[in-house]
Amino acid sequence: MTILYNKKFKTKKPSREIKLQKKLVNKKLKIIKNNTISTSVRTLLMY
Repeated sequence: MTILYNKKFKTKKPSREIKLQKKLVNKKLKIIKNNTISTSVRTLLMY
């Protein structure tokens, strides 16, 4: 039972980590996009 569980976990873990990494990258991209949008809006308001 434990051996089977370990095997399943080992096969699932890398894909999970990859998904987590993708999520992190997406979050960073979203934050960057939001920052650029906010700065552009600020510059527009300044003028």
